[in-house]
Amino acid sequence: MMSLKRFQNRWLWLIPIAIIVVSILILVIAGQFTPVLTAWIFKPLIDSTTFTAPPNFEAVEENVLVKKDIAYDEHGTLLDIYYPRNAKAPLPVIM
Repeated sequence: MMSLKRFQNRWLWLIPIAIIVVSILILVIAGQFTPVLTAWIFKPLIDSTTFTAPPNFEAVEENVLVKKDIAYDEHGTLLDIYYPRNAKAPLPVIM
């Protein structure tokens, strides 16, 4: 028969794991209702990375036509449209 102290020591490792799991579940559930929490978590990751142009950026820039700052609603929200310069047929729009 196992003593009570030995039983308690055996299950003691569950406490930190339970705290971590419950914390993650709270973050996931709260993230379903508000984007603020997700933005707060991921903003430092986005701000810390540097974005550099690919080595063939000039070739890409020559083949892409850009229309910038197109208003699409009454609030003055703007969008940019990028599409191939030599498109001969209608193309799908990706938003």
